[in-house]
Amino acid sequence: MAKKDYVPGQIAQKSPWATTLKARIATDGPTIGLSPSDITEVQGACDNVVSGVNDIDAANTAKEAAMGTANHKIHDAETIFVNILSAEKLTVLIQMTSGSILVWWVMKTVLTL
Repeated sequence: MAKKDYVPGQIAQKSPWATTLKARIATDGPTIGLSPSDITEVQGACDNVVSGVNDIDAANTAKEAAMGTANHKIHDAETIFVNILSAEKLTVLIQMTSGSILVWWVMKTVLTL
């Protein structure tokens, strides 16, 4: 069944819309011919929308925290590389590893110091 235009497309709009619908359907549903079981089913669907939006928000928050932690680890590692390894030592390592990812790091970090 196709989604109608009255269902919001934006995630941020879905939870308030579903909360309002859940409250209104109990009183307005009978006047438009909905049975008690239809009203209960719609209210359950509204709860699922709110729960789903909350799950998305929690996942986004967790992702942001994980990205911050990962970026901090990478920054700390790069600081250790700069403080311990000289450009000459890194050049030798690059030659030994056939120029893997260290090439990018040397160009980005050490050679721009």
